[in-house]
Amino acid sequence: MPQKPTQPKAQAGNSFWPTAWIVLRDSFNGFLGDRCLKLSAALAYYTIFSLAPLLVLIIALAGIFLGQEAIQGQIFGQINGLVGKEAAKQIQDMIKSVGLSGKTNSALLIGIVTLLVGATSIFVEIQ
Repeated sequence: MPQKPTQPKAQAGNSFWPTAWIVLRDSFNGFLGDRCLKLSAALAYYTIFSLAPLLVLIIALAGIFLGQEAIQGQIFGQINGLVGKEAAKQIQDMIKSVGLSGKTNSALLIGIVTLLVGATSIFVEIQ
């Protein structure tokens, strides 16, 4: 059985760096051409914009069945593990202020509308 000729090792080693450079250059140009930085910033902004209304909505709906204090405690524990104690405390204070205002129904309605606007903005920006 005839053997396939192999390239000398020196020649194979010399072709790696030009090929790697072309791949890196094309990847970088594609990254810039697709506006990845702008789209990722917009996605992060609209996601954070939708986070507070989503939490109000979740607490209001789950609070009907499980009690608001239990839901707030669970959410605080999860957020504390993700972003740290200070950020979780600020979010918990925001949630408590909505609950203490006595206007939970209006907060729920505003939360739903804001969530819909934020979610729609995310999908518009992605497309």
